[in-house]
Amino acid sequence: MALGVLAGLMPGLLHGAEEPRPIPAISYLSVPFAATSVLVDGRLDEPVWAEAAVVRGFAPALRPGGLGLGDPATAGEAAATEARLLWRPEALLIGIRCHDTRVLASPDRRRDDTLFDEDVVEAFVDPVGDGRRYWEVQVSPRGQVADLLHVLDADPPATPGGRPPAEFWQRHHLGLLAEDLPGLSAAAVATDDGWSVELAIPAAALPRTAASPAVFAPGLLRLNLVRYDWSAARGEAGRVLRQASWSPVEHGCPHQSAARMAWIELTAVKER
Repeated sequence: MALGVLAGLMPGLLHGAEEPRPIPAISYLSVPFAATSVLVDGRLDEPVWAEAAVVRGFAPALRPGGLGLGDPATAGEAAATEARLLWRPEALLIGIRCHDTRVLASPDRRRDDTLFDEDVVEAFVDPVGDGRRYWEVQVSPRGQVADLLHVLDADPPATPGGRPPAEFWQRHHLGLLAEDLPGLSAAAVATDDGWSVELAIPAAALPRTAASPAVFAPGLLRLNLVRYDWSAARGEAGRVLRQASWSPVEHGCPHQSAARMAWIELTAVKER
């Protein structure tokens, strides 16, 4: 059979069944100052949340190797996530609403358990922006928390998907699970269509340069938000991880993709 005829009959054989979707550019978002404080109870019901910067809908994971954006169907309900961001001098305030028809979270989990093997939201915060020292905070639908500090002793090499090679990660990464983020506040509650989370990430405890203040001020830092939504409970057959995030990263181990964190700008306090 001639090559031209073969191409006409079976285009997927020569070109792939689906053209890769391009990787979105790194997101940038202006985050307003919160004029009043927030009671961290998971409800997002204070009026000040209406003034927050909003991220509506999370993106599916990248293809392996960062070769384009993955199929939106792989994100499932995790794509139906809304995040709201505010800041005050003492804390970065994050509110997340998760549409979820089957919430999976065991009641017996403790601090720093492997929460990610059930439903969870994760926040990654890098106040310096160089991908060398950043916090990961996981919160379950029951408000259980796992947090750890990631430290790299060398600048990670650039890759298409923002994840360093495995050899680099094994040699240069240290994950400090025993470190608890001092002053962290987190809570979650059930909602009519799923669950919601509130986080207050304290400025004083975040890694900074020597010249950086121990409070948040107008300026730039890096952040990513990731959601894990499992199709079935632990131990059930055929369960699948549905992952989505604000700034898309490769499937699994999102903590290895600091280079894909979005940039947020804490905007100046408005004069009243």
